Amino acid sequence: MRREVANLQTLANAGGSVPRVLDHNTGQFENPGVELYVVMDLIPGPTLSEYVDKTSGLAIDTALRFALSLCETVRIAHTFPILHRDLKPENIIVRDAEAPALIVVDYGLSFNLLDDDITQTEETFRNRFL
Repeated sequence: MRREVANLQTLANAGGSVPRVLDHNTGQFENPGVELYVVMDLIPGPTLSEYVDKTSGLAIDTALRFALSLCETVRIAHTFPILHRDLKPENIIVRDAEAPALIVVDYGLSFNLLDDDITQTEETFRNRFL
């Protein structure tokens, strides 16, 4: 949780399309008596998966605009170097399909390449990877 907050704050400050962290107390993660919390922006809109289902697919120009928008957030993340590790249509919110304004959410599995306590190659945790 602490890593997710730090990564979201870093990416938001760098211009990444992620929810802003409004408040948290993750700095107290070592105190077992403290219930941790995070308050983030509410991002209205369907997930990319829901949007594609609702529109029966994407036109090639829309798909290209979406891909370029997502690539910009991934590019920003990799400069820190933060890896999302769970990028999938269910973790992308379509705030505005015309702009496009896509927001990448759920950085719970993200890590900084300098971290040493990460999952290993081919290790999964109740998840399907695309």
